[in-house]
Amino acid sequence: LLRAEEYKKNKPQESHINIFDHIYPEIEFSDYSIEAIEYYRQKANIKDTNDSQDFRKRLIQQGLLSISGKEKEVATGLGILLFSSHPRDYFPQTGLTVTIQINSSKEEIKDFYGPLILIPEELERWLEKRFPRQLVRDRMIHIEKSMLPIPIIRESIINALIHRDYEIIGSKCHLDITEKAIVIKSPGPPVKPITIDLLNSFKAPMFNRNPRLAYIFSLCGLSEERGLGMRTFSNVNSAYSLPNPHFEFVDPFLTFRLDLSTDLSLYRVPGKIVNHLSNDEKVKLESLFRRGEFTRLEYQNTFGLNYRTAQRQISDLITSGSIIQINAGRSTRYKVER
Repeated sequence: LLRAEEYKKNKPQESHINIFDHIYPEIEFSDYSIEAIEYYRQKANIKDTNDSQDFRKRLIQQGLLSISGKEKEVATGLGILLFSSHPRDYFPQTGLTVTIQINSSKEEIKDFYGPLILIPEELERWLEKRFPRQLVRDRMIHIEKSMLPIPIIRESIINALIHRDYEIIGSKCHLDITEKAIVIKSPGPPVKPITIDLLNSFKAPMFNRNPRLAYIFSLCGLSEERGLGMRTFSNVNSAYSLPNPHFEFVDPFLTFRLDLSTDLSLYRVPGKIVNHLSNDEKVKLESLFRRGEFTRLEYQNTFGLNYRTAQRQISDLITSGSIIQINAGRSTRYKVER
């Protein structure tokens, strides 16, 4: 736990939520998307009917409606973002643009500009159609397997939509898919005390930039209100035999990258090591290298090696220029060179 002084210094910075709280008297509850409202009611397991006073009261308590003038129920910014059929009429920075370019095929672009609450499942259905499941043999059994790690994409997009900075007017979320990588861009830097290093070590603390938005998504079972899906991301290697994802911030975007192939040549790994690695071990080695630094014990445990073999391979990696040693004794670590 952070001490009181540290928490005060590094407390989570909630986005300036004026756009969420602003009242729009020209938009009434009846102008919200019926599909979006019904989706929310069913997913959140709300028994009250859409036209009931109790349901409207709930929306008011959650900041999704407001009372203006003669007890008139009108839209809020948060309500428009989640439930309006055309939220970009008010917030041009919202929504998601997907770009797909596989090998030399023509670039395909798809925009998702409707109610924010519907985007994750609309995207998932579209990707499933665009990349249909294939029958593959697993030992003696045929199973259906998606060409893409769609659950990882879904989790990452939900995080991007929830945690982005909506005060950055000129940028929306992006998903780019090629044969090499999946890249998701979300406007805004990590919110303090979250750092890029914490994200890349999958140890980011449980803070939300937009807690009310995160709460609505969690009620619908779209996200865990208490976290950023770090456990899901840390299991990519074991679940999909892919390198673990990597985060970086290049203003104004926080970028999530998941490579779909392994390229150890980027790290100048000696052939006498690579040639003895299985495909799964190559993925593990690239994931280890992506951390930037590691210890001898981490290397040894990754491949189940004894001390001598691990030390010999590390020496070969140093000789090839793949890594350099930093510190000494018990503090010895190895930094990856690229």
